Amino acid sequence: MKQKIIILLIFLLGQELVLSQETQNYRFSLQEAIDFALENNRTAKNAALDIEAAKKQKWETTATGLPQISA
Repeated sequence: MKQKIIILLIFLLGQELVLSQETQNYRFSLQEAIDFALENNRTAKNAALDIEAAKKQKWETTATGLPQISA
């Protein structure tokens, strides 16, 4: 009997925690929504990282053609 009461209390407390969480409502203008989507889009973030990697690789390739100085 004690076990059933404990399970019931845990269930009721769990329900209270779930129901007490308030959802956040966001209001965006069209431009704000586009900016938010671009900032939080993983594909866009990965594309930006790929662009930076390509720029660095281009510089490395350019640097190999420059004269080398050794001390």
